[in-house]
Amino acid sequence: MRIAVIGAGMIGGAVARALAEKGHEVIATRRNVEKAKWLGEYGVKVIRNNLEAADWAEVVFLAVKPNKVAKVLGEIREALNGKILVSLAAEVPIKALKGLAPG
Repeated sequence: MRIAVIGAGMIGGAVARALAEKGHEVIATRRNVEKAKWLGEYGVKVIRNNLEAADWAEVVFLAVKPNKVAKVLGEIREALNGKILVSLAAEVPIKALKGLAPG
């Protein structure tokens, strides 16, 4: 399965690694790609472009800080149609996500 992890920080990086170790194709994003370079050891491709990652994926994990959720969902909204969105963002209610993401 093609999976994008938007936000390869502590949580997103751990999720990306685990998914890659289970045999999934994973692209992770991070503003500072160098800080997530270690994920390459597990077969994870790390890029900066959230929209590119979401467009490529079948499933999108959102692992950004709560105050970045609206901005990031705005960036990738067009790529989410027909895809599964999994939010790892703490303290962001489902109701709020439904208002920001399609479907």
